[in-house]
Amino acid sequence: MTKTKNERIMKKNNYNHWMLTAIAGCAMALGLSACTDELDIPQNGNISTKEEYYKTDDQALSGIAETYYQWMSGYGKFFVLLDALSDDFWAGGVNRNMDANLEQLNEYTFNSDNDYIVAAYEYLYKVVYYSNLIINNVEPDTEGKTRCVAEAHFLRGWANFYLAALWGTPPCLDHVLKNGEYSQGPSQPGELLKLAVEDFTYAKQKLPTKTDVNDKTTGQRITSSAATVWLGKALLWQGDKAAAAKEFQEVINSKLYKLWDGDLSLITRSTSNNCCENILEAQTPRDPNYIWSCEGWYNSNVFIHGYRGFNAYYLGAFDANQQMGGLDNAGMATNTWGYFNPRQELLDVFVADDGKGGWGYRTTSFLKTGVQMLMSGILQYADVVTQPGSDGIWCWKNRLRLEDDIYEFAYPMMACITQRHTRLAEVLLLAAECLVETDNATATKYVNEVRTRAQAPLKSSVTLDDIKKEKRMELCGEGIRYLDIQRWGDAPTLLANQGKEVHSYTATDYAGNGKVNKQAWTNSSAGFKDKHKLLPYPRVETEINKATIQNPGW
Repeated sequence: MTKTKNERIMKKNNYNHWMLTAIAGCAMALGLSACTDELDIPQNGNISTKEEYYKTDDQALSGIAETYYQWMSGYGKFFVLLDALSDDFWAGGVNRNMDANLEQLNEYTFNSDNDYIVAAYEYLYKVVYYSNLIINNVEPDTEGKTRCVAEAHFLRGWANFYLAALWGTPPCLDHVLKNGEYSQGPSQPGELLKLAVEDFTYAKQKLPTKTDVNDKTTGQRITSSAATVWLGKALLWQGDKAAAAKEFQEVINSKLYKLWDGDLSLITRSTSNNCCENILEAQTPRDPNYIWSCEGWYNSNVFIHGYRGFNAYYLGAFDANQQMGGLDNAGMATNTWGYFNPRQELLDVFVADDGKGGWGYRTTSFLKTGVQMLMSGILQYADVVTQPGSDGIWCWKNRLRLEDDIYEFAYPMMACITQRHTRLAEVLLLAAECLVETDNATATKYVNEVRTRAQAPLKSSVTLDDIKKEKRMELCGEGIRYLDIQRWGDAPTLLANQGKEVHSYTATDYAGNGKVNKQAWTNSSAGFKDKHKLLPYPRVETEINKATIQNPGW
């Protein structure tokens, strides 16, 4: 569908109006525009007119609404990058090279021109910029403005956390740049994480917390608990496990969150939006009026992560004339364009852990083979094409259901599934990692809480390796794994051969059977190398900003 510039602006403004309503926690509209024209400021250093704008609570609220919008609208492609770099998924698609940039990430053949890397770098600094607009220009002299400034501190810390984790020492921007300041050199080692710790600490002290575990209003905006968790993550990345554990346990012991007791296979679907487990999530309206303002958000869980259900492999129900229906027997939309397919190695971890013949509750909630897809009502369309980047395993956890679409048969990226950044299960496992050597009993308790919900055998004690496996299973497909294996120092070994042999899968019948070619494509130069410990700065950045020092090996 082609949209004019005016239509795009109108939809964005409509969404920001919704955002103003949502973040204010009221059911009635505030009657404010998001002042997009006022806030979409070229970074030319001249902010004098904006200094006069950010005076009232309403103006501050408009500003933070725009900052939230920037955080949410660019996240989809960034999230894809995080999982593409991990060892859990193949970069699939209908044909080889359908998304060459995604394949390059997944197989470690990328360079500094990779679209996902360029977009991620730009996205994170855009979040920093819009956050700085609020921090620099809003005086926190009322309750409303104080909350807006604290949210901006959180979002800047969030962006800087990822900039440090992925690039190491990119520029540290703690204010809106002025003329003569644009050529920024690298930050000092640890400087960005230090600023992130300061920002998260500020946000923790100033933001409200939920009133109780059933409070569904306060969490529509960033909370003190979210800042506490991310403070813990920044401290952990700094290597201070004791301090990090204290932050994680503060949230755990608050009892303001609990593990969701619904169908585990829906833990990342719209059914669990704003549930008791979610600590940080970007809320999504279920309203067709905001559909085009949602562009790009849902690539992370739907457009990319969902199995390929359009023009290819699992097409769903057929009518009497063998025509493909829009909805299959399992209540799922069939128009997903997913690329990511789980690797056999990921399934092997699940099966070895389950203790129930290899196919326990969590395994079948998250992953399925072709035969199991058929048992769930998904018909395999045999002998059509060979799927690149596949072991014949599908991520049931990230399936798209009709219920997840904003309206029936909507375009696949238009789903009302919130962006989940942090849920309690991750916090329990982060705390367990911090305590595994100093308080193994508590670490084991936290791991067993997650395993109890997963209906997996309980542990009498845990090792760091146990916790690594638990995180891999529980949080698969949620953008967590890659940074973990980098932090643990496991990436060089786990990813050394990634991409050297790319598998393909061909369905052989309608009963869910197929064959895997383990050498469909080969590339001896693929795989993780020492230079991949950090991402390259985008070439366009090094050409424009001569103060940029490219990371080693690039």
